[in-house]
Amino acid sequence: MSIADGSQHRLTYGFESTYGVTPSSPTLKPFRHTGTSLGLEKSEIRSQELSAGRQFEFVRHGNKSVGNDVNFELAYGAQDDFIEAALCGTWSAKLTSGAITANAASGSFTRASGSFVSGGFTAGKVVTSSGYVAAGNNGRFVISAVSATVLTVTPIEGQTMTTEAGNGDELFVIEATVDNGVTRRFATFERYFADQGTYVYMTGLNASSLSLSIAPDSVVSGSVSFIGKDLEPATASAKSGATYPAATTTEPYDSFTGSIRDNGALTAVIQSIDFNCDNSMDRRFVIFDDTSLLPGIRKFNLSGTVSAFFDDITLYNKFINETASSLQFELTDTAGNSYFVYMPNIKYMSGNPDVSDDGSVTISMAFAGVKDTATGKTLIIQRKPA
Repeated sequence: MSIADGSQHRLTYGFESTYGVTPSSPTLKPFRHTGTSLGLEKSEIRSQELSAGRQFEFVRHGNKSVGNDVNFELAYGAQDDFIEAALCGTWSAKLTSGAITANAASGSFTRASGSFVSGGFTAGKVVTSSGYVAAGNNGRFVISAVSATVLTVTPIEGQTMTTEAGNGDELFVIEATVDNGVTRRFATFERYFADQGTYVYMTGLNASSLSLSIAPDSVVSGSVSFIGKDLEPATASAKSGATYPAATTTEPYDSFTGSIRDNGALTAVIQSIDFNCDNSMDRRFVIFDDTSLLPGIRKFNLSGTVSAFFDDITLYNKFINETASSLQFELTDTAGNSYFVYMPNIKYMSGNPDVSDDGSVTISMAFAGVKDTATGKTLIIQRKPA
């Protein structure tokens, strides 16, 4: 008898072109994970026929519900496919431009030649500038308008721009970006129990929600919840022609290296942040089929909680006065790879500085995100390699 150990569990996936149909000779990429509950559940159908013996005469399996969660430690490049899938967005390519004059009066940057437009710069994108002498001209900005030679911008890191001529050292970058959109993706997953030589396949898995958690003295953790179509019985052989690329080897992020800003201002009193983006997917069942059609998808729902030491009334007042704010943080790993997460339009929905003992007073603030007029988005994530 061979009892399966989690230490020998492998989880891989490959995206489908047709919902619920595994591609032939699939490429199954590793999903670096810490645990999973992916599997099959079924409803129960009982006959309500009456009999003198006071017993149920018939019971059947009902509709199939395939899915559940995959837990992970966030590492650069390891979960990018499902960050993209959960946001229903598409990672864009990195864009660069250089040698630009800063104009404080108009809140803009001007180039002497070339074209921002042909370079792919568009309004609503987060751009990072560097190379200026004046600190207020460096950092992240949201592009509010763009022409061939002029970028009009709004600072999002508390900068105050200064008029400064470009000297050739300046660099403008829109890092590879994904934000909430409407593109659906679905995948086949393979669970392999190496000590048993057993394979289990699930098809049509959609990323229904994504969550991340950053807490003191720990690695950054998260989970993706899935809703799928079907599960095949366990088998002793892999998919015909399947190939298995090597897993990424980047280290997980920790909670020591990075920064966090509320409404552009750096803060050092936040203890933890948890956020969840939910597509509110639901299964669609029809007669003569016990599997779901492509799941329905509702509005993109961003929510979370910030916990902080109660050092002044500023954060609390945002809840009291229903003041719109923004929240952004950057994670950097030991090699220098980073993710920048930007929630441009949030409101704190609850929170009180409760006191339970004679220790430090903290405040836990729940927040909700909605569409931002400047970016047109609710959640923006950028990645930057070392």
